[in-house]
Amino acid sequence: MIVEIGMLGTFTLFYVIWYLSIKINSVKTIGICKENFDRYHGNKGMFEYEIDGIKHYNCEKKTHFGTCKIDKKYTIYVDKNNHEKFVSRKFLINLMVFIILFGILFIFLCYAEFIHG
Repeated sequence: MIVEIGMLGTFTLFYVIWYLSIKINSVKTIGICKENFDRYHGNKGMFEYEIDGIKHYNCEKKTHFGTCKIDKKYTIYVDKNNHEKFVSRKFLINLMVFIILFGILFIFLCYAEFIHG
C-alpha cells in the first residue's frame, strides 16, 4: 500500500509541476484553428495566432483529447522564449483532470492507510 501511495504522490507532483511550468513560462493568447490532425494517441491542431504584431502559423507540440473545430477561436498558451511552441487550453484542462484524479486517489489512500488504519 505504501508503494501505491508513493506512486500516486509522484504522479500528482509530476502533473502539478508540468502544469505550473506551462502556465509560468507562457503567454496567453487567442488562436484560430486552421486544420485538425487526427493522431493515434490524441489530436493536434494547426493554429494561426499573433504575438507582438507578428502572425504565426504553427502546429501544436502536445496532443490532447478531443478535436478542435476548424475556424474556431481557442485560448492557447505560447512559450515566452520560443513563439513557435504552444499548447492549447484543452491540453491544460487534460492536465488538470489528471491532477484532480491522482490527487483524490492519493488523499483517499493516505486516509485509508494512515488515519483509518
